[in-house]
Amino acid sequence: MEAPGEGEVEVEEASELKSHGNAAYSRNDVEEAVRLWNLAIRKHVQELSDGKPCDEEATTLERSIYLNLAQGYLKLGDGERALRACKVVLFTDQENDKARFRAAEACLQLGRSQEAEQWLSKLDLPEASKMLQRIRWKSRAEAAKDSKQDAAARKKLAEKMSAGLSGFSEDKPPPVPQESAPRAPMADLDTVSNMTDISAEVAQAAKNRLARMEAAAEGEQPLPEPTYTDFESFRAKAMKRSQKYSTAAERSRKQSEASQRSVRLDWLRQGHTGHLEDFTSALREELQNIQDEEAAEAEPEAGQDGNAEMDEMD
Repeated sequence: MEAPGEGEVEVEEASELKSHGNAAYSRNDVEEAVRLWNLAIRKHVQELSDGKPCDEEATTLERSIYLNLAQGYLKLGDGERALRACKVVLFTDQENDKARFRAAEACLQLGRSQEAEQWLSKLDLPEASKMLQRIRWKSRAEAAKDSKQDAAARKKLAEKMSAGLSGFSEDKPPPVPQESAPRAPMADLDTVSNMTDISAEVAQAAKNRLARMEAAAEGEQPLPEPTYTDFESFRAKAMKRSQKYSTAAERSRKQSEASQRSVRLDWLRQGHTGHLEDFTSALREELQNIQDEEAAEAEPEAGQDGNAEMDEMD
């Protein structure tokens, strides 16, 4: 009986479709075999839905179809679908060696070596032991290769660092000769000293400011610096200034009076009489009194000038 092609009505049972798939696989027609096995799975599910008993024979048929599908997907290089088919079998038969072995092969196709080792470590089969040895040998070879590459990279880095220390590293400009290298001008000693003093003052001001801030943060208000006033000295200076003012005011008053007397004396000495003849005698008496007073005050004024000069030198 020929296998049904695509688009034809499926009239055969699941077991017959499985047999057709096996025959296609024997002819090395893997794609056709996978197609027929998938049809067999669908037919098997339909048969169970139509009332076929789910006995040991049906379970064994389903398990064999999924194992064939796993092998077919491995041949096609589809490790993901092959691994899913194996897991379906292992869901009902956890000790199935063939499903474990093909699951390990699928993991190797997917590059999951550690997971493949886990599948193979639970198998007591010669094929499993050989595959496990190949996986471990490959892992050790890859680790040795990585270690060798790391050693080469470290060696190259060390060579670059050594070259950099000797002044001949890559991308490093040649050293500037000592004679042509520019030198920074030396600072004047006075300038340096002045800057040092300023720095010290700034540092002290910063410390004081920090202390005030810390005291304010802690709720402690710093007390103002105490000031002392010499009241005796202040009073002496105030009295001295008051005495100078009184002396100056008295001198100005006397100068004003002296000017008035001088005008009167000049008027009398020039013989101005006329209608003021009645007052001439009185004026002359006043003139005599003025002259007497000026003569009497000459000596005290000299003494007062001396005191004023002493005041100015304080």
